[in-house]
Amino acid sequence: MKVANHTQNHTPLGGLPREKQKKEIEEAQHKLDEILGPAPRYFAYPYGKYDESTLKVLGEMGYRLAFTSEAGWVHVGDHPYKLRRIWMGNGVDLERFKERLTTENYTKL
Repeated sequence: MKVANHTQNHTPLGGLPREKQKKEIEEAQHKLDEILGPAPRYFAYPYGKYDESTLKVLGEMGYRLAFTSEAGWVHVGDHPYKLRRIWMGNGVDLERFKERLTTENYTKL
């Protein structure tokens, strides 16, 4: 299991001024490092909201990967700051869970 940064205040980043985005990310990373030791530089966008400025900030801060809220599988060659995820929620029973792990174009809920 990996713990990823998700901003200090769970603020949607897309459209925020660059310095506010950087502050949200830095403050959360500082807290993660303080509690867990040097934490891996992974990021998950709050509400899936980001913009080109966010991508640049993450790059400058040395993040390795960032996860969107877009449904789907990750493929070799995908942008490392625009990785999709397989969404799991209360409506995903065991059969749908299995389907999502074995079928790229799984049934949407």
